[in-house]
Amino acid sequence: MNFKEMGVQTVEPLAVLEGGINGVKFIARTTMNDGQSQLMFMVPPNYDLKTAVLTDEEVLETAVIKHGYGLVDHKPIESVEEYEEYLREINKANK
Repeated sequence: MNFKEMGVQTVEPLAVLEGGINGVKFIARTTMNDGQSQLMFMVPPNYDLKTAVLTDEEVLETAVIKHGYGLVDHKPIESVEEYEEYLREINKANK
């Protein structure tokens, strides 16, 4: 996976749900190289940006209010290396 090849400029984690059997689920705002952004639902075990589920603001709000997702304040991730480090960080508690 390479951000540039996928046309991804940044991935900004917005909300996480810890405690899943396979790992932490999270919702992120992905900004593409053309400047457009979209919300994506990332799931373990691979957190693949290519197969992430596109979602909208209402799903983010519902995830936080009804399903226990916690909001996070994280700087935008700008590379695959940073993305992989973030995944290691959020999944430390799951091991």
